[in-house]
Amino acid sequence: MLPGVGWFRAPARYTLLTSLGLTLLAGRGLDRSISPARFWGGVTAAIVIGAGSWIWSIALSRDPLFQSSLGSSTLSLKFGSAAVFWCLSLIAIIAWRSGSVGSWAPPAILAVELCGLFYVGPISWGWSAGLPQASPMLERLAREPGVGLVAGRLQNLPVLTGQVAAYPMLGITPPPPNYLLESALTPPGNLTAENLRWQRRFGVTHGVWMKGDDTRGTEVLTKLTDLALERMLSASRPVRQGTRWSLVRYPESFPVAWMALRALEVGSWESLFATLTREGRAGEVWFIHGEGPPEAEVRSRQSLEDFVAKNLTPRTLDIKLGAPAQTAQVKAWDDRTLVVEHDGTCYLVVRRTYYPGWFHQINGGPERPVLKVNGGLQCVPLTGAGTSRVTFGYRPPGQRVGTAISLGSTAAALVVLIVGLVRGPWRANSPGM
Repeated sequence: MLPGVGWFRAPARYTLLTSLGLTLLAGRGLDRSISPARFWGGVTAAIVIGAGSWIWSIALSRDPLFQSSLGSSTLSLKFGSAAVFWCLSLIAIIAWRSGSVGSWAPPAILAVELCGLFYVGPISWGWSAGLPQASPMLERLAREPGVGLVAGRLQNLPVLTGQVAAYPMLGITPPPPNYLLESALTPPGNLTAENLRWQRRFGVTHGVWMKGDDTRGTEVLTKLTDLALERMLSASRPVRQGTRWSLVRYPESFPVAWMALRALEVGSWESLFATLTREGRAGEVWFIHGEGPPEAEVRSRQSLEDFVAKNLTPRTLDIKLGAPAQTAQVKAWDDRTLVVEHDGTCYLVVRRTYYPGWFHQINGGPERPVLKVNGGLQCVPLTGAGTSRVTFGYRPPGQRVGTAISLGSTAAALVVLIVGLVRGPWRANSPGM
């Protein structure tokens, strides 16, 4: 929701904003310690290295294979613009050092250059589409009730219609168990039963596929031509003009939240993966050893050492408090709060990735961390009988420490700026320049 932050595809790249600020502050402080001789030596080295790199890159670009990879790009424009900005940057630095301009000049030149690089990057400019209205398929998908995860060839486009892509393009491999949904990029008719079972467990409900894709095993809801999709997806894969797209529904997908009456434990992720690949029942939850409820007792005929070492048959976990439930049902759900009716101990499973920092409260009680179940989903054990109101929340584990560091750094930066303003502008052409 922060302006500008949503322009970054990978979350880790948010730190570019912080890195830029720290670089400018560090550079401003180190400028005072650079002698004139070292400054001009650095400028001379920059000119020599820049000129050599420019000449070497021109020689490299004469390779026919290299030129063919650029397509219709104009090499003269690229080399010319690089030389212009390089010269402008050096002039700005020298002018600032001599006191002719303020310290704003080098960052301003850099900002203009970065804007130019952003414009000529791998982005198709000059055409825009208001989604989902401009796309018949995305508009149809937005009207479809009960949409969970969306498989198919839409990449991240479902996000623009308020939906969730089954395997989004993040620039990184998703954490477990989400990477198992890479199969959602393959038509359902070409998948194994195991792949489909994982998609069903994680809530893949719909898919959008092209003509020629095998959609066996799904219900075809509609077939449409969509010129907007053709243009938006043509950069990653050639799309024939007039292609018909199919919107399909996957059968028996798990809901957003469901109840389980039985909990079992396995010794490792490998054993859990093999077990869940074979099993598809929603009424059971599976924990890896050490990740189950802390108040649970384990009933098993084999010793703990044999169980962990030999990875034998899964064991049943029983909560000490209360009898197991015979019935349990989710009555209401609004993405933050669930209302559950149950007549004994049971397990609430939410189809959301487990991550440290997620917590829950039952009927307004104390905050407790959610449990990791089925290899990476969230789980809350419920005891007793009646109606339980479960509220979820998230707080980054390092939020307090990070906030303290950020506030301290901000205060230090303000002190440096204020001291600089009080002392007056520093001129590099002081005695000895």
